[in-house]
Amino acid sequence: MPLFPQQKSLEINKLLARGRGFTIIELLISTAIISILLGISLAAFQGFATRTQSRDAALQLKSELRKYQNFAISGQKNPDPSDTSPTRCGLTGTLENYSIVITTTTYDVTLNCAPSPPLTLTTTKPWQSTVSVDWVGRDTVDDLTNQCSNIEIRFKPTNQGVELLCNGDPAIVAQNVYVRFSQSGATYRLFVTQSGEIYEQRILF
Repeated sequence: MPLFPQQKSLEINKLLARGRGFTIIELLISTAIISILLGISLAAFQGFATRTQSRDAALQLKSELRKYQNFAISGQKNPDPSDTSPTRCGLTGTLENYSIVITTTTYDVTLNCAPSPPLTLTTTKPWQSTVSVDWVGRDTVDDLTNQCSNIEIRFKPTNQGVELLCNGDPAIVAQNVYVRFSQSGATYRLFVTQSGEIYEQRILF
């Protein structure tokens, strides 16, 4: 059936309306939805990045402990390769141990040689300051009877093993000591055992 000019004009207008694109309201709704999704994604990413900080802290401490353990095993009396002087242990000094003392707020590494006095190597924590140590202890994890005000790890030269102390008391023989890191609900422990094993463990509550 042939269309009159007026009907043709109406049909053309309908076709143009269909291909006109989005209305302002549709664009606003789409923009709002995209903004909400981006906000959710960004929050999730930031939460993930924050939670990984406790794991990173455990790994950073693990790396540092391995370094001093290797120094002790190899009998290295001078942990600073750029320092060629023998004064850290003296010309005839005997390496006793590398001592690492950790509390919930402090970190101290000391080189002990006989007969030289103890030499502090660092008091700078190897992990980020945004991550907190909320517990140091021994043996049974998170048991108040085994919580320590400080733990000490003494890496000794070859065949002399590792000495682990709680509160600096040699009478308390620990099978393992650990540091517990917490950040934004993510918690990791780093263990050191009497056999010299060092490993991290995530805590799931």
